[in-house]
Amino acid sequence: MIEVTADIQNKIRSFKRKYYFNIFVRGAILTLAILFSYFLIATLVEYNLWLGPWVRFFIFLSFLSITAWCLYKFLKEPLLWWLVKRGLSEEESAKIIGNAIPSVKDRLLNLIQLSSEQSNSSLVFASIEQKSFEFKSLSFHSFINLNLNKKYLKFLFIPLTIILVVLLINKNVITKSTERLVHFNRQYSPQAPFKFVIQHESLLAYYNEPFPLDLALTGEALPQDVYILTGNLRLKMLPSNNDTFQYLFENIQTGFDFQLEAAGFYSDEYHVILANRPELTGLEIVLDFPDYLHRNREVLRNTGNVEIPEGTSITWNLNTKDANNVGFQLSSNPNYQPFEEKVNQLFTYKNEFRNPDNYEIILANDKSKNKEKIAYRIDVIKDLFPLITVRNLNDSILYKRIMLGGNIGDDYGITQLVLHFRVRDENQKEVTSGTSNIPFTKNQLQQNFYYNWLIDSLKLDAGNQLEYYLLVSDNDGVNGSKSTKTTTYTFLIPTKDNLVADINRSQIQAQQKLDKSATKANKLQDQIKQAAQKLKGKQTLDWQDKKMLEEIVHQKESLNQMLEELKAQNKLLEQKKEAFIEQDERIRQKAEQVQKLMEELL
Repeated sequence: MIEVTADIQNKIRSFKRKYYFNIFVRGAILTLAILFSYFLIATLVEYNLWLGPWVRFFIFLSFLSITAWCLYKFLKEPLLWWLVKRGLSEEESAKIIGNAIPSVKDRLLNLIQLSSEQSNSSLVFASIEQKSFEFKSLSFHSFINLNLNKKYLKFLFIPLTIILVVLLINKNVITKSTERLVHFNRQYSPQAPFKFVIQHESLLAYYNEPFPLDLALTGEALPQDVYILTGNLRLKMLPSNNDTFQYLFENIQTGFDFQLEAAGFYSDEYHVILANRPELTGLEIVLDFPDYLHRNREVLRNTGNVEIPEGTSITWNLNTKDANNVGFQLSSNPNYQPFEEKVNQLFTYKNEFRNPDNYEIILANDKSKNKEKIAYRIDVIKDLFPLITVRNLNDSILYKRIMLGGNIGDDYGITQLVLHFRVRDENQKEVTSGTSNIPFTKNQLQQNFYYNWLIDSLKLDAGNQLEYYLLVSDNDGVNGSKSTKTTTYTFLIPTKDNLVADINRSQIQAQQKLDKSATKANKLQDQIKQAAQKLKGKQTLDWQDKKMLEEIVHQKESLNQMLEELKAQNKLLEQKKEAFIEQDERIRQKAEQVQKLMEELL
């Protein structure tokens, strides 16, 4: 019994599907016919009459109301059946089928009612089986003819055909009217004798910045006043000249729509898009100095101008807002250098600098770049050449030493102070050369130095020429050590002939001085004798006697001083002769004679 009843139920469900589909087709045709007719009438009226906002709102609302009524009137039953399975029951379906199919009449209804009874009687089972067998070859939905709905298509084809014809002739009748009806809250007017021309490629404003709106009017008859309609505001634009106008929106906070109105005519609706400019919210600069400076890393915040030693590595860490990419541009290098984004809105860039430069940081997103120029300067402190000043004192008597002294200095430190020398003979042929390190104090930027150069170790001969200079080097770890060289000094040893001539001249001068000293000694001796004769028999000395004795003592001291000087000069002269020349018998005898005279005088 269950299988037979299930077969009947399947046939009833098939009937319901076709039954509701038939209602949906008919309802859809009628709904579209009514809506297209109303749409055609509304657009034609709006196109010709340019209705006001409230009338257009009423037409739009009426269209929605008619749509809702059509859905309720013609499509409610199939929609309820498809969406929530609310519709005909099996008994109601059996009544419709029985009324439509004469061979069924009430038998299907009786079968459904009988099968719904709770009975285990074999007689009832047999009855249901018999009745079900009678409907086995019968289709319950065969009487539903979908072609009968074709008679309603004429109500749809008439307005649809008119709409298509109008679109072919002048599509603005439909499109423009529809646009005005849909945007019922906008102001529209018939075609103006002039045109509104917005003087912007794009209506893009930036958050919290002013936005100037520039407008030009083109046409034969131009109005004197133009207004901006936005929200509930009516703003008057200021004329720039006869056909251009401007209005400045202060500190835009959000995007907005607006229309332009002049002499009762309205423009299309425009939309101002709001965007955010990229901003720099934090700047950190990390300075890593060259190793040879022995300076710790420094961090600068919220300052872009830096002064650094040459070779310093700089790292920029930028915190930004609304930035998609950040770039770095040097005045000396036109190539754009991108920053690396470490995390969200944190960008970094690193570079080493050896020369001063100007740089600019460029922030950008999809809409714009930073408004204000972000430009700074890098000043580079060059590692200077070391400085040296020299004072020298040559031993021009015995030619045994050269005294060197002076000052050395550098901005970061000295590594070496070297004496370079070369010896040439009388024919300018190099005899020997070499270097000597001069001691100095390390880790001291400015200092004095002193060096006693014993040149007698070089075993210079008469007529030799000694050339020398000093070379000081710094500790530049970026460009390599730099050196400063002094001027080349020359120390000339006289030739043998010159030495002999000088010695003879000195001996003659010494002998002349000895002669003078002997004359003074004789006069002094006479004065002493005269004084002794004068003072004989006197018990006391008067003022003149004392004055005379003081004068004798003074002359004696002066004579002694002169003799000591002659003695020292003679000693130096002997040393010079022993150092550079072999004494001949004549020079030796003359020297002995001078020495004897000096002893006699003493």
